[in-house]
Amino acid sequence: MSAIEKQTNDFDHIGWIEKAVVNNYITYFDHTKLINKEEIVNNRIFKVNWNETGTILVVKSCGLKIEEIVNELRMQKEVDFHANILRFFGISKIDNQYSLVLEYADGGTLYSYLQKNFTKLEWDDKCHLALQLASAVECIHNKGIIHCDLHAHNVLIHKGVIKVADFGLSKKATEASNYSTEEVFGIMPYVDPRHLNSACNIKCKGQLSIMDFKSDIYSIGVLFWFLSSGRRPFSDYGIHLAMDIVNGKREKIIEGTPIKYSNLYTECWANDPNERPSIQQVVSKLKSIENNEETYSTKCTKNEIKKEPPNKDIECVVDRRHS
Repeated sequence: MSAIEKQTNDFDHIGWIEKAVVNNYITYFDHTKLINKEEIVNNRIFKVNWNETGTILVVKSCGLKIEEIVNELRMQKEVDFHANILRFFGISKIDNQYSLVLEYADGGTLYSYLQKNFTKLEWDDKCHLALQLASAVECIHNKGIIHCDLHAHNVLIHKGVIKVADFGLSKKATEASNYSTEEVFGIMPYVDPRHLNSACNIKCKGQLSIMDFKSDIYSIGVLFWFLSSGRRPFSDYGIHLAMDIVNGKREKIIEGTPIKYSNLYTECWANDPNERPSIQQVVSKLKSIENNEETYSTKCTKNEIKKEPPNKDIECVVDRRHS
């Protein structure tokens, strides 16, 4: 894309935002009324107070391109009604840059929540969180949207309730949601092996990797395992993780996990996407598990989190998106 084409696209996106505000499709927040700014994530996400009501909100700002902002708010507006999806309240403009104004999640990310609360959770609690997550993804898929970036830091907790967040990478299934080998991104253990294979295997260079609903299903399978363990997937693994996942490597089932629950998430993370269930099937099975008291007759002997090595989640740095 040339510099002129990019500038034209930016003007188009800005014009769309301004028109949406004028037509009251999007609420505009005066940044001077967003007070008590407190950094949450890397000078990019801030906790603020809306001084007109005293409401605590989150402003997601620096680092977002204008097309990413437009894409995220378009996607989020379609699913904003669901109780397990982080609410989108509007936009603001800070330092001449548009920012998203979102619901504040007091429990932080799912990862930080489990670090603090895992030992307090029984299996029915974990299954209920899994069902909330699946319900949110079902809503997203029913709207023809593929989230494309589900992992433990994009799932938040507010008052003990799951809130799926970050629609910046989301795509409409009707779009040609193809990603070249140079455009694989995300937290590696949660990425569909098809995309890791396209990026890491020399034989697949030049091929397109299809992002579809089953890619989200793989990700929630790993998230379901994470709910059962309370620790990062493959936290002690090395540099060969991507190809090992492609070749079928998965985390071990945690001792004491109800068999129907482990069967479900292993179906979700099957290498062959055709063997993965639909999100409607996932929700149905979770409801069946939650309503069956026998499911919880087997409890973990030790509901604890093993100490993890100090490394962070392994990001899929094959490459980020290109403009």
